Amino acid sequence: MMPNRIFFLDNKGSQLILFVFMTTLIVLMVISVPLSHYNIISAQAQIGVTPDSNNSNNNKTSLSPGINVNKIANATNLANQGAVAFTGKSKIHNLPRSAMTAVPPPSTNPAPLTANPDFIKSEKVKAKLGINKTSSTTAVERFPKLTLTPNTTRTTASLLNTTNALTPSTTSSANTSALNSNMVAANTTRSNTIFGFEGINRNMGGGGSPSDTALAASQNRIIEMVNLRGEIFTKSGNMISLFSLRQLFNINKNNFISDPKVLFDSSTGRWFATLMDEDSQSVHLAVSTTNDPTTTTWNTYNFAFLNCPDQPTIGLSNDKVAISVNTYTDNCNGDFSGVQYTTVDKNDVIAGATSPKFTQSQLDASQFSLHPVQSFSPTSTLFMVSLNPNGGNTVRLVALDGTAPDVRVTTDEHIRLLAMHVPPVATQPGTSVSVDTGDARVQDAIWRQGKLWLTANNGCSQSRSTETHSCIRLTELDTNSKTVNQDFDITGPSIDYYYPSIRIDTSGNLVVVSMLSSDRIFQSMMAVGKPIEDSVGQPIILRSGTMSDPNSNANCGTPDTPIPCVRAGDYSAAANDPSTPSTVWIATMYLPSSSWSTYVDQVNASSLR
Repeated sequence: MMPNRIFFLDNKGSQLILFVFMTTLIVLMVISVPLSHYNIISAQAQIGVTPDSNNSNNNKTSLSPGINVNKIANATNLANQGAVAFTGKSKIHNLPRSAMTAVPPPSTNPAPLTANPDFIKSEKVKAKLGINKTSSTTAVERFPKLTLTPNTTRTTASLLNTTNALTPSTTSSANTSALNSNMVAANTTRSNTIFGFEGINRNMGGGGSPSDTALAASQNRIIEMVNLRGEIFTKSGNMISLFSLRQLFNINKNNFISDPKVLFDSSTGRWFATLMDEDSQSVHLAVSTTNDPTTTTWNTYNFAFLNCPDQPTIGLSNDKVAISVNTYTDNCNGDFSGVQYTTVDKNDVIAGATSPKFTQSQLDASQFSLHPVQSFSPTSTLFMVSLNPNGGNTVRLVALDGTAPDVRVTTDEHIRLLAMHVPPVATQPGTSVSVDTGDARVQDAIWRQGKLWLTANNGCSQSRSTETHSCIRLTELDTNSKTVNQDFDITGPSIDYYYPSIRIDTSGNLVVVSMLSSDRIFQSMMAVGKPIEDSVGQPIILRSGTMSDPNSNANCGTPDTPIPCVRAGDYSAAANDPSTPSTVWIATMYLPSSSWSTYVDQVNASSLR
């Protein structure tokens, strides 16, 4: 870092310098961009294992190897001043909002989501006010069931795991088309996994529930982010660094932060991470400058939104980065105000540009959780998808073309699906306290070679039964023809599946990870595979919970008819392995004790059968 330099001049020289300085200052004050939008800093930090509560802008700690971070100034006025801030080694720029290029909303007269407004509360508010869940005895539309004969034997090569059995069910074979919903029975034994290890637990993650698990993998490193912390592992499961997300993004220690996401982009060899900052009504974006997170410098940007952003999601194409949020009034304590997303020039942030080109959409109250996809084959188009959180039978597909800020938006609003429903609460053994399973929003979405897979929580019923359970919807879209290739559910008798994440390998094989529980199974980690030319395998428990959580921290009913429940999720994570294209790394929350933990596992689709 360059030292500050002080020059001493004689009186005449001082007067001349003062005159030039004052004249320049007056000229700058009358131009359109005020000086207050530009702050100059010069600082770097090393990320270590400093407790989150001790982080401050002046606190520098190190753990070798650590993470070099370009620090960012406090963004207390970003929501009003500008939409993006860059942290370089020497300065930060807050662009005035007049510099933004607005993207027209997908529809000129959007219809607000009013079918059941209780379902579109922010995650923060849902724990306070409750959400109007359907009863587990309420019947929903019955789908054709694909029943598979449970396997009786499985080999295991896992170094750390032991065999965990699911209760088998009586099954018979049935034929269904690819477009039918598949009710997949639970397996009797767990499947092959390649390698697994414990991830971040509640104490390491900074406390609080649920876990908000994010995961990404490069050629030789794995990053897991959970709530307030991040952890870097070798692929042998050895911890390299445990660090504060507040310190990585250099966020004020008093600001409320949540909902981390992290991706590794194999095409550029860069890590992309986001974090919501409620107090500045913004989402922070961190981009590495190399593929090694332990030695690289991270450039940090800050994108403000018109209202408080909840559950930001991030997607990538060849030349674009998209960050999409649900916005709420009153610091996420108020009403849903619409979806808003920012599209950024990917090449600019990779190069560390001080003023990256970007564009930001208007608020659109007709959409909810518009989820950008991570693209795993070359494409300039960046796709986004959304479902009605209250259930329905259509998916909305949005395509972003061109380069920022000149982004063209195309929307297909009525691609038909099999009917979806709000998932009922999940059960857990030995307690009347249920598990919150969220709503029917998109949980994850990916794209490869013209095929887009998305997944969501759903409500399913078995044939000849009025009992419903939380299940997983999987849908494959053809983005060229705008048609549905596959649309089915993963469920089992008296078992609840919730908070899925998905990835496809280079051959098109699908891997799914989620949580599951029942009145006999504690909150556990589940995975299932679907080879491209074969049917879905049997859901497998990869990590079993050992006890229930009876300590209600949310209301999954209504204020008048409460249903005490515990938070779970809010999402799981999956990541492709660039060095082993046939394998996928997965992570989610489970309950090994009275406090949650996460588990990281390496699997492939053919082993999960």
